[in-house]
Amino acid sequence: MMHDQLSDVAEGYKKIANKLNEADKMHKEKFKEKLMQDIFPSAMGYFFEKIGQGILTHSSGDTEFGQTNLRMLKETYEKFETALKERNELDEYTKFDLDEYFHAIKRIDEYLSGGNGSIEEIDARIYLSYLRNEHSSFVQIAKEIDEQYQAST
Repeated sequence: MMHDQLSDVAEGYKKIANKLNEADKMHKEKFKEKLMQDIFPSAMGYFFEKIGQGILTHSSGDTEFGQTNLRMLKETYEKFETALKERNELDEYTKFDLDEYFHAIKRIDEYLSGGNGSIEEIDARIYLSYLRNEHSSFVQIAKEIDEQYQAST
């Protein structure tokens, strides 16, 4: 009798596992054509360059252009975060890293807008260096997710 019950339980778990596998496959199929790495435009290096010019030069035109490129960088990362959430791929570690990234963007924006006298040019340059360096790790995360979704078909 116990053997029959265990057999029934094992069969039930097998059905559940199959349903979960099928749901996972359908989820990945839904997003396989929307590559995460496509969120990052090829002009990302240009964004960083123009933000840097906005920090280093003190003309209003360069500062405004730096702010515009900083806003485009922020929008790109907001799209990336949204895409991670849509795919249920935003784990606590990546969320922590993104929060730090958005903090650096905020601090540079404060410098460029002149809204916070406590941040100096050197601080803004350090934050920009952080943004440049960390960008590649987010692109790598996007590539790995894309590979997982492509491999599931």
